[in-house]
Amino acid sequence: MVKNYLNDEFLIGYFINNFKKAKFLKRDSVKNQIKVNLKELLENEKKIEESLVKTAEQGFIPKSQQRKVEIIHELWDLFIKEAIYCLRDQDLEDPNKFKQDFGIIEIKEYFEKFSKFEEILYGTDRYYRDHSLHVIRVFFLGFYLLSSKLSDESDFEINFESIEIRSSKCLKRNFISIDEMQAIWTIIALAHDLGYPIEMIEKINKKITGLIKYYGPSGIEEFKYHLPLQNQFLNDFILKFISSKLTQKEKEDEYYTVIQNKYYLKFAKAFENFSHGIMSCILLMKHLVYFKESDYSHSRLNFLVERDAIQFLIRRTILRSIASHDNQDIYHIFPNNFLFLLVFCDDLQEWDRPRITHRFQPSDNIIVKSFNLKEIFFEKHIKFSEKSNIDEDVLKSFARSVKKYIKLFRSGPDSESRPFDFKYSILVKNDAEEFEKIFVFEYPTQKLPKIEIPSLNNTHQELIGIFLDFIQKDYKINDEIEHLLHLINKELQKKFKK
Repeated sequence: MVKNYLNDEFLIGYFINNFKKAKFLKRDSVKNQIKVNLKELLENEKKIEESLVKTAEQGFIPKSQQRKVEIIHELWDLFIKEAIYCLRDQDLEDPNKFKQDFGIIEIKEYFEKFSKFEEILYGTDRYYRDHSLHVIRVFFLGFYLLSSKLSDESDFEINFESIEIRSSKCLKRNFISIDEMQAIWTIIALAHDLGYPIEMIEKINKKITGLIKYYGPSGIEEFKYHLPLQNQFLNDFILKFISSKLTQKEKEDEYYTVIQNKYYLKFAKAFENFSHGIMSCILLMKHLVYFKESDYSHSRLNFLVERDAIQFLIRRTILRSIASHDNQDIYHIFPNNFLFLLVFCDDLQEWDRPRITHRFQPSDNIIVKSFNLKEIFFEKHIKFSEKSNIDEDVLKSFARSVKKYIKLFRSGPDSESRPFDFKYSILVKNDAEEFEKIFVFEYPTQKLPKIEIPSLNNTHQELIGIFLDFIQKDYKINDEIEHLLHLINKELQKKFKK
């Protein structure tokens, strides 16, 4: 039944075994260093596995885990640099062989400080999860999904060749190479969470002031992120840049950028809340020279030639994907684009990424059953025993996923064109490797979403109503939900005792 569970060992091993497919890696010296780091990372995974028992019992961080963080930081830096080098190398108007991207040192220093700051962020929110290791796992996961055959029909594969980034039909199909596509994904995956600390400032303030008040009135000032007036011009340009599409005059090599109002309004609202996707874009645009050299048409008097239009689309795709991944006002129609790929991989990457309340508990197992233009289907496998029944956290996790995917696939302009069915199941397994489905969420093409609880033989549509009510009440456990959990656990006990 099980093919490949998603975890670090499997994905790192897959990347090593398919290293030749990573065409965006251009320089031999960088490739050799990445190979060395990856092999050490894979060997280190075995040491981590051996130390899991001690970690769970004593709560300390083993040396193998510390070394893992160090290696991943080295890989993060190497991958980012090589991705930018690749994009510049593929640009015919950038012929200089010295293609060091200025600003990468500042971004690397920021990433390292972000990683050290995460211990503080864990205390800001009981649902906070790791982001510094998470981003490279998202990179490996996306590479796996786009370079392995997860479809029986080649015409429906989603891969680096079928990924679509055109904002119009005015450019020919193969205007961007496979190398560039991989480089685009690399930057998207590795940089998408850089803005997270800024988003968490308000929660940090609440935690601090909640403690200080017990000492009586004080002169403490909240830490706030202020936007200087002179920054507004750059910030507004970034919002316009990621909200724009490409248009073309008929039969002329003249391209123009036009702001899409629905994107601008949604991104502007996210910017007001310091959403980390938008803040990540601002960080990249402020520091990386590669993004400062972005092409853009401010008026009909200033058109772009084909080369400039391609360079605009590459940079806009990177930034719009990052800005969209935490913005559920953006709905999705097609799965073969980087915007959806990032949302999907970001949600799917749960292994070894526990919340603070589960930091020393084993991860759930996740497997992708299909990922193509017709169907996207994945499962989560949870260990079950008589001593550990299905608890409310499992139900809340499922409900949050239901809420997220209903919003992402909701009805909107052109949403009737959505070509794929989406399915997500949670299964439990006992020590004898016997499986039983407990929750199934399905959003079929052109049909209403539905929820099933197979163990109760319950496929009625009113389950959607129960879960939507549960979601609207902020996942508060009521008598109806408690009864549902009781029935599920009762049936599972019967099932596994046979």
